[in-house]
Amino acid sequence: MLTGSLSFVNRNVKYEDIKVGDIFYTSWGYDQTNTEFYEVVNVRGSRIDLKEIGYTVDYEKAAVRDEATFSAQNFVLLVAKGIKRLDKDFYALYVADYVFGGSGLNSRLNKAVREEKGLTYGIYSALMNSDAVDLWQIYFSATPDNAEKALRITEKTYADFYQKGITEQELNTAKKGLMSSFNLRFSSLLNIAEMLEQMQVQNLGIDFLQKRQGMVEAVELEDVNQAIRKYLPTTLFKMRYFEIIGK
Repeated sequence: MLTGSLSFVNRNVKYEDIKVGDIFYTSWGYDQTNTEFYEVVNVRGSRIDLKEIGYTVDYEKAAVRDEATFSAQNFVLLVAKGIKRLDKDFYALYVADYVFGGSGLNSRLNKAVREEKGLTYGIYSALMNSDAVDLWQIYFSATPDNAEKALRITEKTYADFYQKGITEQELNTAKKGLMSSFNLRFSSLLNIAEMLEQMQVQNLGIDFLQKRQGMVEAVELEDVNQAIRKYLPTTLFKMRYFEIIGK
């Protein structure tokens, strides 16, 4: 299962130099760290096909899984350059992403690909920020027969999103959702600790918790639609494409 962002095992590899045989990994988890490994099996322009080759709950002791236990789903990840966390347009693009794929079941992507076509159990987009790179990504899983169909619907949905932007109603719904869900990030001591850590890592400032809701509320429709055209790719064909082939 593809969870989180992909990273190179060999940190000297650059995206433009990816070749067959390169190994990626993704690491995730709270109570334990789960690490999954993928090998590049095909490179076609900006499209990269991956094969899951193993997993571990201890990075130093990677164990290759029996092939029969691999998922029957194809996992698709599209990646493009994102926006820096402290950029003045961050919250405008944050709202845009929420409307497109970040809000889960209520997003445009989920309605188009899951609800209307039934091609996946879930499809999402997200802004990913770190000290190494800032990314915007789209990810979903589907059966091998439906993966390409889901991608075509995603492309069509994105084209409409990029060309027309979002509506006033979508803006208001997104801001309400982002502001109300923010309180859920303080539901446990672990969540609070993670928030404080991210405030420090991303240099958000000691007054972030007091200012955050106001920054979301201040986003205007024109801000969002300008940010879409300024920061996001003109088409999905300009995004780096990874696909893990199911068994």
